[in-house]
Amino acid sequence: LGKKRIADGLSIGIFPQGTRSVPAKGLPLKPFKKGGFILAVECQVPVVPFTLLYPDDFMSSPGAPKGVRIIVHPKVQPGDDADALMEKVEKVVTTPLIEAKEALPDRRTDKKED
Repeated sequence: LGKKRIADGLSIGIFPQGTRSVPAKGLPLKPFKKGGFILAVECQVPVVPFTLLYPDDFMSSPGAPKGVRIIVHPKVQPGDDADALMEKVEKVVTTPLIEAKEALPDRRTDKKED
């Protein structure tokens, strides 16, 4: 289905970590999965990575929590190696997240005291 959509000229949005859940504090994302990168290489289409910066209570907050920021990065050409593409995109996406995550307020109501 993905190949057909691309052949029809449509874009596809993929969360390569396989989830939309907010990870625990200190863990920026779950490891990326390779499927979307294999698709990009096979179809020879660029990947446009983006980083979501959000407060820790983003998914559990009633209403829209303040502080959500989206960074759209330059497109990455697929090349011929899905693993290399995945590694490059993962670094592009996670670098600003790692840098900013500690600066965002931890407003989760479910956090455990150490």
